[in-house]
Amino acid sequence: MTTTSRIKYTVLTISACLILLLLISHKLWIPFNREFPLVPAFHFFSPGFGTTIDMIFCLLILACLIILCIRPFYKSAIVFLVCLFALLVIEDIPRLQPWVYIFSLMLLSIVALKGEQKEKLILIAFRLILAATYAWSGFQKLNVAFTEEIFPWLMSPFGLGDFFSTHRQFAYFVGVTELSAGIALLTKRGQKTGLILICLIHLFLLVSIGPFGNNWNKVIWPWNIAMIIIAVLSIPLKEPFSFKMLWSEVRNLWWCRLIVLFSFILPLLSYFNLWDNHLSGSLYSGNNPEAIFHYKESERQRLPPSTVNFQYYNDSSAEEFILIDQWCIDELEAPFYPQERYFKSVGRHLCNCISDTSGAGIKITVKEKFLSRQSLKVFSCGELLKRE
Repeated sequence: MTTTSRIKYTVLTISACLILLLLISHKLWIPFNREFPLVPAFHFFSPGFGTTIDMIFCLLILACLIILCIRPFYKSAIVFLVCLFALLVIEDIPRLQPWVYIFSLMLLSIVALKGEQKEKLILIAFRLILAATYAWSGFQKLNVAFTEEIFPWLMSPFGLGDFFSTHRQFAYFVGVTELSAGIALLTKRGQKTGLILICLIHLFLLVSIGPFGNNWNKVIWPWNIAMIIIAVLSIPLKEPFSFKMLWSEVRNLWWCRLIVLFSFILPLLSYFNLWDNHLSGSLYSGNNPEAIFHYKESERQRLPPSTVNFQYYNDSSAEEFILIDQWCIDELEAPFYPQERYFKSVGRHLCNCISDTSGAGIKITVKEKFLSRQSLKVFSCGELLKRE
């Protein structure tokens, strides 16, 4: 297969996958009858385009994706597509899903890279993005929460949940394997092994999280399939490649340097709360903060009806609470953007729904990287509403 064909089919895969993901998570993009609040990306700017404009934006996105299925190298369609995504993300931060971020970087590589060997450079950019994605995804899993909470749950469809709950140390092998696969994509000798491991990881996730497993977060099912295809297309094993050649392109091309910055370097800052988790390969790592909204039982009927299945009663504190992330996944078919400032925004919205805000508020569990320690941050409705 020629380099041009590889890029063409990669863009086709990305476009088809994005169309499917947008349809699955349509409430995330078109807030018609949506009860989960819109959460602006910036506290000082809340565009609030409205359902009609959001629908127009989404139709334009679909039009761009259809055009790219026919003309994969049409740069104007790519730029317009990414700009539309950016506008919708500014209006509502949960739209900044990992697949939006990764696919946007890959598509922009086609626009940014030029020259006689443009196609070869585009594949190098794809390789860098994939390597960073898997390396950081694996590294983020090297923590106690992944071994105790996430991995036993992932293994439960295979009947091994209890075993891995008892033998938690084996879960570290998963993170090391994914990290090694990402790094291997940057080497000549290891790229084949890395590619095989990546395909096996995605197949495992499809079985574990898919409809015959935990049946969870269906929006990432097609994403896992697409990533297998993209990895196979983007890593041409029979063509000349070396880390030295890769490093030469990174040093000489501003776009490759930008990819290294955003994909390899900035995710490190997530360990110091200076870069966001979803942009750092943290999905299903156990590293992300979690939040609940707590309130008096008498206020239950005032809360959005879509929260009913995620309202629980805490006997010890004699209060009810809502699991924010599960509510988001259930209604929007996508996980919430796990940052403290955005959890507080959802808490503020729910505070406005109830009449008696005394004793109500949001509790955010923050997990320390690598360690088993967790800290709890509590924000009352009084504090949250004071900052409106």
